[in-house]
Amino acid sequence: MQPAPLRYFFALSILLAPLLFSCGKDDDTEPPAPVTKDSVGAGWKAITRNENYTFLDLSFQDGAHGFAAGTVVAKTTDSGKTWQKLSLGQADPLARLSFMQFFSKERGYVLDAGVIYKTVDGGNTWTMHKYGTGQANTMFFLNEQTGFASSASGLYRTDDGAATWKQLDVKGRLVPGIFFLDSLNGWIGDMSTIQRTTDGGKTFQSQNVNTGVVFGLVFLDMDNGWAIDVKGRLWKTTDGGLNWQNIHSFKEGNTFGNLHFFDKDNGYVLYGKGIYKIANGGITITKELQLDESQSNLFADFYFTDRDHGWATTYSQLFFRFKR
Repeated sequence: MQPAPLRYFFALSILLAPLLFSCGKDDDTEPPAPVTKDSVGAGWKAITRNENYTFLDLSFQDGAHGFAAGTVVAKTTDSGKTWQKLSLGQADPLARLSFMQFFSKERGYVLDAGVIYKTVDGGNTWTMHKYGTGQANTMFFLNEQTGFASSASGLYRTDDGAATWKQLDVKGRLVPGIFFLDSLNGWIGDMSTIQRTTDGGKTFQSQNVNTGVVFGLVFLDMDNGWAIDVKGRLWKTTDGGLNWQNIHSFKEGNTFGNLHFFDKDNGYVLYGKGIYKIANGGITITKELQLDESQSNLFADFYFTDRDHGWATTYSQLFFRFKR
């Protein structure tokens, strides 16, 4: 049986939920209710694609050019209407390819179980670099040289474009959430809380919050950050993570979530069957896209190039484009 990435595992399996949530004490206190609105479909349009690949992660470079990873790695030059399958030049991937990051139309990375594939020519050729063992969890690159990746065996850092990796000492090996502002300052989400480093990952300090499993994690500066956990709780900090406030809870079950913020107050949250616009620092939350409640389908990922252009994919081939 092929090992599944941590994100795919959580989205499709709820049988192990009691075990996962026992890793830390969760704060179930209900947060103050923000002003919620329903504007389903505003700017979003379903796209009929030319194939039936399942895409779990997206990366677009502009309004037309982008890459996707899942059952295959593919690229588009027409905003996602048609996709060209790319060959990794190796044996079949060990797992579904659920994380990728591109810096241009030519240069980027795709994460697999214990290995990372790198391209410098738009996906025509790839080199494979080993970094750990076991299922792939997530990765985050600051630039083409410096990046972080986690697997079942731990958290790793590279400073030479994935050629070599050094394992970092973290509390708990499973790290499904990573975000760094620069080479020194970063935050990781583990199975029960959020940890911070100010020395590039040499040491980590647990922060005063019991989140449960954190997938989505983003900081806009040294003070302002957001997180989404597997229970659908949206967290916000304005002091670098010393204190976290539970802004809202999305009541859609236990599954993967993701974040994209344009500034400290405005962005989007993907969780379960919905995509939500966050405004005014979380004071206003607007549901903009909703999957059919009668289906078992869930959102897998979304990507925005700016406030006016975005894309979203699901676990069952549905694909959407946002254009204001």
